[in-house]
Amino acid sequence: MNKMENSSNHILILNADLVDLAEYQSIFSQSGYEVSCFHDPIIAFEKMNSGMFDIALIDYHTPDTNEYQFLTQLEGLVPSMRIHIIYLSTLNHEVFYKNCSIKGVYYIQKPVSSNELMIRVEVWLKQRDRLYQLERENRKNEKIIQENQKEIDNLKNMLQMVEQFKQKTNTPMKKIDRISSHLQILKQKSIPINERNTIIQKIERELNLIRSKTKSDIHYYNLTKTELKVATMIKDGFSTKEIADKMEKSTSTIETHRKNIRKKIGIKNKNFNLTDYLKKIVLH
Repeated sequence: MNKMENSSNHILILNADLVDLAEYQSIFSQSGYEVSCFHDPIIAFEKMNSGMFDIALIDYHTPDTNEYQFLTQLEGLVPSMRIHIIYLSTLNHEVFYKNCSIKGVYYIQKPVSSNELMIRVEVWLKQRDRLYQLERENRKNEKIIQENQKEIDNLKNMLQMVEQFKQKTNTPMKKIDRISSHLQILKQKSIPINERNTIIQKIERELNLIRSKTKSDIHYYNLTKTELKVATMIKDGFSTKEIADKMEKSTSTIETHRKNIRKKIGIKNKNFNLTDYLKKIVLH
């Protein structure tokens, strides 16, 4: 990593020795890292939970410190942290892992050169960045799959409706077959986005062609039986009051049916005469 890349990474350093602390700060600052130094573990632990840091570098040993107790305290904090911890100690590897196997804490046995320490930090950051990239790609792919499935489900529903209309309007079977073949291709989750969009456009074009021929059929609009009966009498020239009398309903009920019919056939709030419009539609 170069200095520009490192500048986005923030390292927390905890060390009881102020001389060592200054040395660590110098090493990482010169490589472009943003560095925050602490010699008080209580304050450092609070900061580690802030979400501000990418790595915590801990090299904390004092004559009064029981290292195992210190690590036990650290172990209790690790599960709640989204931070990678590098712990430096003179303890033997086998002794450390036997007594302090802490998930999320990477152990480096001292002495370690500044160059080796820098390399290990950079390697871990690259691994972390790659992991984050894979997680983002995975979320993106899952979203695309969900969107594809939603589109397929919607198109399947439309196709079922078209099939119903076909039985009443003699829609050519070859058009339905073309739409079905397009849907079968769309079921492949690995299909490239540009190809998927091309297929969807083909399906939409086929549906629009069929739709344009089915709008003359009243069944296209999914009217209820009562609305169909009212629509038939409106087409035959009966007034709202005459329809209400024949159906033994109130005029307000018939007016509600008229509004629903206008809405379903697509002329709500439009300056179309309902009677004339219904005469253009096949009622059966």
